Amino acid sequence: MFVPTPRRTSAKPDWEPRSLILILALLACAFAGGSSRSDVGALLVLRPLLVLCIVVLAALPMGATARGRRLPLIGLSVLAAIIGLQLIPLPPGLWGVLPGHGPYLEAAAAAGMPQPWRPISLTPDATWNALLALLPAFAVLFAVPTLSTRQLGWVVVAIVGIGCLSALIGVLQISDDTNFQLYRPAHVGAGLLANHNHQAALLVCIIPLLRLWTLLPLHNPDRARLRAIVAVGIGFSLVPVMLAVGSRSGLVLFPIAVLGAALIQPRGLIGGLNRKQGLAIAAAVLVLTIIAVIVTISFGRAITIGRFAAFDADAELRVTTLPTTLAMARDFFPFGIGFGAFDPVFRSYEPDSALHYSYFNHAHNDWLELLITGGLPAVLLLLVFLGWGVRRARAMYREGGLGSEVARTGMLIAVLLGLASITDYPLRTPLLSALFALGCWMMTSSAGAFSDSNSIRRRRSSH
Repeated sequence: MFVPTPRRTSAKPDWEPRSLILILALLACAFAGGSSRSDVGALLVLRPLLVLCIVVLAALPMGATARGRRLPLIGLSVLAAIIGLQLIPLPPGLWGVLPGHGPYLEAAAAAGMPQPWRPISLTPDATWNALLALLPAFAVLFAVPTLSTRQLGWVVVAIVGIGCLSALIGVLQISDDTNFQLYRPAHVGAGLLANHNHQAALLVCIIPLLRLWTLLPLHNPDRARLRAIVAVGIGFSLVPVMLAVGSRSGLVLFPIAVLGAALIQPRGLIGGLNRKQGLAIAAAVLVLTIIAVIVTISFGRAITIGRFAAFDADAELRVTTLPTTLAMARDFFPFGIGFGAFDPVFRSYEPDSALHYSYFNHAHNDWLELLITGGLPAVLLLLVFLGWGVRRARAMYREGGLGSEVARTGMLIAVLLGLASITDYPLRTPLLSALFALGCWMMTSSAGAFSDSNSIRRRRSSH
């Protein structure tokens, strides 16, 4: 399916500390950063390791970096500043007049409690945790500025490998959910992650990375066909996993990921083959996919389809609690309740009809929760990011070359995770926040980026 005639590159290894640290950070996030909860013991290892990575990266010479490639790091720093401002103590008189804070002041007065200086955040400890949750993204953005084409290839292979391992562990969990769970509580089939929606978000992001992998330069172009076969095989194997993992959003995003991956570089999808051979391969892939779906359903493992069939909007907390979460956003606008404060504040708003055996820890719509917790400053930053993304999208689809293909891959990863955030909170997991940061950096690539790949190259086939 994705078989371009490849570019060549030198066989000489060009490892350098930044690329090695980046892969180390990604592997650490994979094995210790699969949960969004703040009480996971693995964070006691992961976060100090990420701090160490950032310190080492900051000490290494960065070299010349185009100004536009620093924008994701600047944006992340602004987000950190917004979270930090929510932790600055305010005098009681000012704190009490902030929108939504009045009832808390009245309750304290009724209890006879003196009013100390307090920050905007209603749960400062959770806001501190939200600030520390930016460490994976910072580690990635400190590591990537000097990546060469070959180093990017190894990073792509590492992420694809993480996704494949997570899929395999997810399959083992489905077959025996007592011996392969990495987190408690966790969804069965979530693999390296704790949430099946986050597992699905990781797997759909593998699709564009597989496409990029087939476009990266090769020292031996004869291996291109083998690389393409491997890429198609991995993509095909994800179909039954997506059906079994139980994520409805993942099933919706999967075809979007496949179509978007094809648009990363529409030409050369079946390079080296004539029209009849290409149509035969496309038909074979379609037939095999249908067979995989039928087999998965016949073995009773198509959990995702079953969840679609059983969908009931009146019983879906994401839907029934929407008026409550909108009321929270309205009452605390424009300063918000503080990052990380959703759960305890929601409990004071929670109607009796929403009471359940499981608690509603997030809005399950991170776009809305950003407004609730971060207020107007966070929304303005988001709008700036979206505006920049639209501008980059217009540029990257006018340009050519490997740099633009890398940018399109990063754009698709960001879009997929953004869509997944409409119904869940994937970016709150260290692994996916690191992947999102990498995607944002990839979006800064232009036609002139990765010029080291142009030393020896061949044209792709125009088929």
